[in-house]
Amino acid sequence: MKKAHMALMVACSLVSLGWTPPAENEVELVPVPGGTFEMGSESNSPNEKPAHTVTVKGFRMGRTEVTVGQWKEFVAATGYRSEAERGDGSHVWNGQKYERKQGVSWANPGYALDDLQPVTCVSWNDTQEYVKWLNGKTGRNYRLPTEAEWEYCCRAGAPPSNVGAIGWHKANSNQSAQPVGLKEKNALGLHDMLGGVWEWCQDWEGEYSGASQVDPAGPASGTKRMARGGGWLSAAEYLRASIRVGAPPDLRAVDLGFRLASD
Repeated sequence: MKKAHMALMVACSLVSLGWTPPAENEVELVPVPGGTFEMGSESNSPNEKPAHTVTVKGFRMGRTEVTVGQWKEFVAATGYRSEAERGDGSHVWNGQKYERKQGVSWANPGYALDDLQPVTCVSWNDTQEYVKWLNGKTGRNYRLPTEAEWEYCCRAGAPPSNVGAIGWHKANSNQSAQPVGLKEKNALGLHDMLGGVWEWCQDWEGEYSGASQVDPAGPASGTKRMARGGGWLSAAEYLRASIRVGAPPDLRAVDLGFRLASD
């Protein structure tokens, strides 16, 4: 099947699910009203404890993860080469563990590439270059979400439904990233908050406090940035709102991407 026909079929599928495509390569943001929620978990990994009360102010969150097509526009406009392309590739899963593989990048992730897939193999540092370019192009104030904003949006005021209905994971992804927006949206109108790709957040890695907080932004410094949500290589049980991992800001992997937010 020709790529143009495949893209048209994917777009038709998205529309049938109630998704309205934005202008070509536009980053679509959804208004998120402020509110209070319980962040973290008492029953999972130690770095998800303690559960604590957090209030976030209103902001905007990307309806989907940043796509390959949106990243291509950035590369075409700037000639930017990602850290994977300039360095020694990206992490892939060898069946037992992640290992770095030369030549693996957003343009060559090891599976067939489509513009509607979430971009992968981009480091936290790479995301900052994209944000800088996009803000200069649009005059807006895009950024990565904080961990608190991300988890608030993921929870969306209600527990998740069937994980398979809302997220791509190891058992249903066909071993590759899938186009954004095909799974059910949550109560805020956001797609793929769980699964698809791990999503970089703005925060440095740090332990939670049990105290109530308003718009926490994490530690002032650190050695690792946070990623949330699980990805297409994750087992379904790891797709939960509270899961969090820290990674060096130059790390890149075939199941790691990002989503944008704005004040």
